[in-house]
Amino acid sequence: MDNSQQNFCYEQYESVKEILRKEIRNDFCEIIIQVKKCDYIIASSIHGMKTHESLTAAANAHSLFLVAFDLAQSGHFTAIFPLFRTALESAIYGYLFNCEEGLSETWKKRQLSEDDFNSNKKAFTAAVKRFRGYLQRHDEKSGDTPYEQYIMSLYDAAIDFGAHPNPIGLLNNISLESEGNNIKFSYDYLCTDHKDILKALSACLDYGVAIAAINHLSHIFNNSEHPRLDSIFLDFIKKNNRIVDKLNGSPLGFEHRYYNRINNFVPPDV
Repeated sequence: MDNSQQNFCYEQYESVKEILRKEIRNDFCEIIIQVKKCDYIIASSIHGMKTHESLTAAANAHSLFLVAFDLAQSGHFTAIFPLFRTALESAIYGYLFNCEEGLSETWKKRQLSEDDFNSNKKAFTAAVKRFRGYLQRHDEKSGDTPYEQYIMSLYDAAIDFGAHPNPIGLLNNISLESEGNNIKFSYDYLCTDHKDILKALSACLDYGVAIAAINHLSHIFNNSEHPRLDSIFLDFIKKNNRIVDKLNGSPLGFEHRYYNRINNFVPPDV
């Protein structure tokens, strides 16, 4: 969309989106197949939750992941991150329902009265912070690869990349051109750049693993004999990285896939 046009044209947007979807599914078939494998891992991790509330939260996280994956296959980039953030929060709620007695009841009563609403707000305002603490304690005891930085940096990155209207999420979609005394403004609803599409699809892999890992942490909390995270995810993560690096033409690495407060994704001259 640009300010030289009077109206946004939905039909044009829909047409370009469908063209992009066909091109992306053709050009990125290898990573799309891998994301579908990741989806199976998420779906499998939902089964066996201890409570209906945990099961509901895990299923909701999976549903949001599927929508984000669909958007990534049609050229959306910024729009996937609000979904990923909420998906992570939903999985985290499911974990907390297992390990904090009475929390699910507080959650269910949110809309019953003003007092219940305030109790709910108090209980969940620091939910992600409490989960981070549980995750750190898991890492200290597990003997596995640490997962706290892997999962929580993705949560923080989702906020920067689009879950909040922050510079990385917004400014990379715009262009400004001088036309006489006027400035032409354009905003890209869809991304066509190969690297941006790859970043969106690689994000599907990263966030998918994080969602499934949180679900498995719920199982580990309830059953000490449950397989450890490394035995479930480590080889899969390594294969994800090999596929992404191959499509990128060089190692994409972790610098731009995980959170960093100082991030060169923000155009300096906008």
